[in-house]
Amino acid sequence: GYELLADGRDDAVKILTPLLTDSDQTKRERALVALGFMGEAAGSAANAVQSEPGSDPHEKLLAAWCLRAIHGQEEAQGG
Repeated sequence: GYELLADGRDDAVKILTPLLTDSDQTKRERALVALGFMGEAAGSAANAVQSEPGSDPHEKLLAAWCLRAIHGQEEAQGG
């Protein structure tokens, strides 16, 4: 499923990146998961992920996992 996002990475990143600052925590977390599973294909979103980790501990963990996955430091298997 997430391979489709990587195939259309430019469009996917354009859609997902603004969700990182959405007022709805669920939307922010889902955007982090999608970008993380995209891996290195989501590289252009790395700065946005790093600057918007949120205040919730779970969201911070997701952001850290997402960055590791984007930078190819971890297999994207859910953290």
